Amino acid sequence: MGQFDQTARPVAKTDGAAFFGWALSCCISVPSLKFQDWDYTRRLVRPGESDRTNDLVALFRDEGHADRQTWMVAEIEEEPEPGIFYRMGHYELLLGKEVNPSCDPTGPAVGSVVLNLTGVQKVARLEWTWGGFGTRLAPFIVDVSRQDAVSTLEKIERGDLGLTILPFLALMDGGGTVEFIDRWKQAVETEPDVTRRTLYRDSALVFAELTPRQVNWMRGMEGWMMRESQTIKGWMREGAEIAELRLMRTNLLEAIELRLEDPVPETIRLAVEGTNDTSKLKLWYRAALTTETIRELRKQMKHEP
Repeated sequence: MGQFDQTARPVAKTDGAAFFGWALSCCISVPSLKFQDWDYTRRLVRPGESDRTNDLVALFRDEGHADRQTWMVAEIEEEPEPGIFYRMGHYELLLGKEVNPSCDPTGPAVGSVVLNLTGVQKVARLEWTWGGFGTRLAPFIVDVSRQDAVSTLEKIERGDLGLTILPFLALMDGGGTVEFIDRWKQAVETEPDVTRRTLYRDSALVFAELTPRQVNWMRGMEGWMMRESQTIKGWMREGAEIAELRLMRTNLLEAIELRLEDPVPETIRLAVEGTNDTSKLKLWYRAALTTETIRELRKQMKHEP
């Protein structure tokens, strides 16, 4: 999985209803499916394959068949992959075998959607049929770069689409002008959750790398929404303090080793490495530079003020 696919997955999982509501609305034939929940279970795999815990598998309500459970597998690709139909067919069959082992035509149904971040899926389906018999696989296809950024943003502003779609607009046609990015930022600021706002910003910047408009996005984000996290600042202070302690201990032990005794006596080494008191370490360092014997240093270390 590439970095762009990895970026898209948490964005999608932030709001599954919004993600699928938009993705399926981009398809030529819009299915009457309503997102219910993510299916987080590990699905069947063949020997030697990795588990599918992180795959996007969702449960839907089929408006046309209210009593029928429906699963949808979503695959996000950086660019169209020629062999995607074989992979999706394999996945659909494995999932279908698990949820509908009796092959009941009225039982649980399985489908899939392929989201291409760039490019165009030139072949829309895989089909070899003779008189209605044979093999057919037709996942829903969404070529994100072919979507119109302005009209999509308008739908988000009206509330017809969820805010979680915002990062994908960086990939869409018309989504890189300075004016558009300013308007896009205003839409992001309507999100009350600061964590989600940060996710939208960071994800859009990653997606922009796939477009010729990356520079506009980078300039548009400079200095925007860069509030300092007090927690992160605390971590940074703590890290700096640890680094200072390590340096002071190292310098002290080197001074003892060079001037007084090599190797440093174990009791002294343990005393040095066991203290977090920077004032004490400074006194010991001065003593290591001014005393003439290791015995004098021991006395100084035991009777420091």
